[in-house]
Amino acid sequence: MLFFEYTAMGRSLLPLIALVALCTTAAVPKVQFGEIEVITGGSGAVTVRYLTLNITCQVALWGPGWSWDNNSSLQANWPAQTVKDRGISGRLSSPWGVFEWREEVLFGSDFALYEFALTAESDLTFESVAWIIDLPVGNFAGGSVTALLSDGTSQSVRLRVEHAPGEGELAGYGNGFSWVVPIGQNLGVAVAVFTDAAPQVSISATDEREWGGATYRLRFYYPGGRQVLKAGDTIRFYVYVHPYSSAEGYETAVRRVHGLAYLRGGGTPSSELRDLLAAGKLESTIEQMRRERQVLLILYVAFALALVFALVLFLKRRRT
Repeated sequence: MLFFEYTAMGRSLLPLIALVALCTTAAVPKVQFGEIEVITGGSGAVTVRYLTLNITCQVALWGPGWSWDNNSSLQANWPAQTVKDRGISGRLSSPWGVFEWREEVLFGSDFALYEFALTAESDLTFESVAWIIDLPVGNFAGGSVTALLSDGTSQSVRLRVEHAPGEGELAGYGNGFSWVVPIGQNLGVAVAVFTDAAPQVSISATDEREWGGATYRLRFYYPGGRQVLKAGDTIRFYVYVHPYSSAEGYETAVRRVHGLAYLRGGGTPSSELRDLLAAGKLESTIEQMRRERQVLLILYVAFALALVFALVLFLKRRRT
């Protein structure tokens, strides 16, 4: 297995490193962001690592009737694929049909952006498609995570220490956009999922001990619920991963996620968000849009005041 390290000293080499890493057979990018590593496995599953802590992030699939197949349902169990053409691609014959998948990754100086696409090769039905984050109970029990919602608000969710039988779901929001996971003091990762299928996604937090697991699971559900695909249909979404190792880094991560939600909610296509991130122009674009909206608001108010003033003059003249 070949790994590529990335540190602050190598930022200028980042595009070349990312390109080489993704064009090398069996190469797995291993990128260092401050104190946190982001590792992309051969199946496309992502590991966020801090010291001995591993947080697994991956695609999860449920078949009709919420059926589950270990080999097909979790991306980490998909056969390792050849890495080429700046991405990982593969083909899987599942109990629910055959599909091809492809995952590409873009690395910035403080983030990783994954583009995932699943294309049906035959008629295919999924009860649900999600991107999931598994947090080991032993490391996170009693802590909390934060849901960043598409309207700019946030909700803190406590990860209960003791399992409460029959209460697997800890929280759920229909207007979700991101989960922020603290790992330590001013240390953690923000993860956001966006797609052209909808301006927001449903998110949830569950205690997997309810079903025999050993993690808290954060989920991003692909919009629309049940997916009935014909041959050639594609499901596509983007996953933004932003580790932080300082208070300033945390503020940047949250501001970036809110910016993505703001632009996506305003109708900006996901591919354009990707291009803005790649060019480092996301924040400046948001600021420009806000200035333009402020100018339009001022013009609107001025126009409204002018109409009121003209109406008052008209009524006064009629009285005289």
